[in-house]
Amino acid sequence: MKRFIGVFLALVLLFTQMGVIGFASETLEVDSDGYYLINDAEDLYAFRDLVNSGEYDVNAKLTADIVLNEGVLDENGDLNEGTFTQWHPIGDKNAFSPSNTNTFSGVFDGRNYTIYGMYYYGTEGYEYDSGIALFGTINGGTVKNLTIRDSYFKTSYSSGFVCGYAIDGTIENCDVYATIEGEYESAGICGIADKGYTNIVECNFYGIVNGTHRVGGICGSFDVGSIKYCNNYGAITGSSNVAGIAGGAGDYDVVSTIKGCINYAAINADSGSSYNYTGGISGFAKNTCIEDCLNVGSIRSVSTDSFVEVGGIIGYGFGEIRNCFSYGSIECEFKDEDSLVGAISGYSLKNATYDTIIVNNYYLAGVADVGVAQYGTSYSFEVIDSVVGVAEEITETQAKNGTVLNLLNNEREGGPWEQNTRKDAYPYPVKRTEYIFPIDETTTIDHEYGIIYTYRQGLTDVLEVIGYNEDTNGDYVTVMSAPSFMNDQKLQLFGTASYAYVYVNGPRTMRYRLVVYGDINDDSYVNVLDAFDVERTANGYRELVEYEFLAADTNDDGSITVEDYQSVVNIGLAS
Repeated sequence: MKRFIGVFLALVLLFTQMGVIGFASETLEVDSDGYYLINDAEDLYAFRDLVNSGEYDVNAKLTADIVLNEGVLDENGDLNEGTFTQWHPIGDKNAFSPSNTNTFSGVFDGRNYTIYGMYYYGTEGYEYDSGIALFGTINGGTVKNLTIRDSYFKTSYSSGFVCGYAIDGTIENCDVYATIEGEYESAGICGIADKGYTNIVECNFYGIVNGTHRVGGICGSFDVGSIKYCNNYGAITGSSNVAGIAGGAGDYDVVSTIKGCINYAAINADSGSSYNYTGGISGFAKNTCIEDCLNVGSIRSVSTDSFVEVGGIIGYGFGEIRNCFSYGSIECEFKDEDSLVGAISGYSLKNATYDTIIVNNYYLAGVADVGVAQYGTSYSFEVIDSVVGVAEEITETQAKNGTVLNLLNNEREGGPWEQNTRKDAYPYPVKRTEYIFPIDETTTIDHEYGIIYTYRQGLTDVLEVIGYNEDTNGDYVTVMSAPSFMNDQKLQLFGTASYAYVYVNGPRTMRYRLVVYGDINDDSYVNVLDAFDVERTANGYRELVEYEFLAADTNDDGSITVEDYQSVVNIGLAS
């Protein structure tokens, strides 16, 4: 009997190592929403085996930090000596195994926990080193709210710490502190986003990426989709198509977007090959709209061959470059007549087939001799030195005193660029959260005059993000912006005179004003201060501006009387 049990356990261990065990799901807890709960490393292995056995669309969430290995990296980000357990990806399809259909199409929610110690040291055979990541391939899946630390990969193709291949899907709110030494399509977050539409949102990379071609802090090669509000703090080194955000970006047929991204770190292109494209945001960007992006990090290219193209935003490409700012130093060694260096772009195509639109970009004096080194084709082109409204050189004083901040926001109310001129050296882009205004029985919309009336109080940047809501006219009220008040704790409160937008069947129609009944002083709450203002107005001691008047006139009779005062008192007491 004992011998039989021993043989059975040996077989179980063998099947587990082979990744084909069929009852992995039985070892995992499941919550009321159907999510597998990952409590420790063994649960993560079990979930991986479940997905790789064919359960592609399952969901999971972390309930604690996960430790796969300890002490993988030293304080400099270099690999420590020691024996570490190799990581095998969840969803391990890769480009070199077409018969392997394993992908991940579910939701993996890290719930802001951390995975420590992912480790992979590649073999000599390139076919075994493709798509190394936590998730080898995401196809319609989502990975979010996750941090990865103390991790190291040595790979060949298409590797990143969150995802190797993204065919479709979303990577959101993921931070990585790790080191990767790869070759093609190596990056801190995602190796390659290919074929489908991928969104990478609010991700940050802190670490080291060493690669060869298409190397980036966020994504190595990004074909179709969007990268928004991502930052690179990691040192990036490669030979061609090297950048802080995406080494290569875009598709010839579909427009992609890089928006609100910042590169803070050094970018180094060290190669003897030609066609060396290096940029702060993207090395080679085709058909890509790059807007409201900033390059802070230094850029250095030491290629000894021809066609070296370097720019603070992009090295080479076509598409759109709007409202961007670059002040990181640019150095190009061994520059020859074929090399192009620009503070914004090295070479921007503009011909009968491809076009580049360059609008409202700025660069610090001394970064490079020109804003765009070549704009056109090799047969007919112009050099954009410093052109107002296109790519303009600015002084350090202009950058510090708020002049460039206003230029970058370009009259966009509540624009995406911020700067505290007493504290911040230069302006920087931020994400303006899209606030969702809740429609309920107390809310009415005056489409003729563009006003939203409500009794809702205490609208903030966190509590009111509750999804789209439809009123009786079939209109979607979304995207609350430009709060009218901000208190000492810097909590954004949306009260009377805040802006909102109305979307009808998708397209935005117009900007609306918000009126919260009783909220006279615009702080989103109705209290004794508001009642005092109404009482003074009713007695002729104060005049109200337009939206204050609308908020005070609770019975909508066109005048402010004692009845409105009593209504405001009642609203305040009820709240």
